[in-house]
Amino acid sequence: MGRRYYCDYCDKRLPPGLTHRKTHNKSIQHINNKRVYYLQFKDPIEMLIDERSKRICNKWTQTGSCPFGNNCKYSHRSNYDLIQLIEQTKQSSFFFIQQFCFSNIFT
Repeated sequence: MGRRYYCDYCDKRLPPGLTHRKTHNKSIQHINNKRVYYLQFKDPIEMLIDERSKRICNKWTQTGSCPFGNNCKYSHRSNYDLIQLIEQTKQSSFFFIQQFCFSNIFT
């Protein structure tokens, strides 16, 4: 009997066997958990571009919540959140330019 496979994204133990693992990895819940996990590592510039291309969610603006949650294709960010995201992109791009320029000067 083989070892049980543990999925870090879903916090689940799966029975041994490749077929169980493959079906789990194709499930909607696993795909969404994996997407949400990798969103935390996304570059602020990419996040800002994505958020600016989306329209604001009507359900979220009317009720303050959305039944689709993280699966919603519309934006759930307020103006304050967008301003903070813009500031983060300015800081990260300034840091990148500063690092790039200084590394070229001293090498």
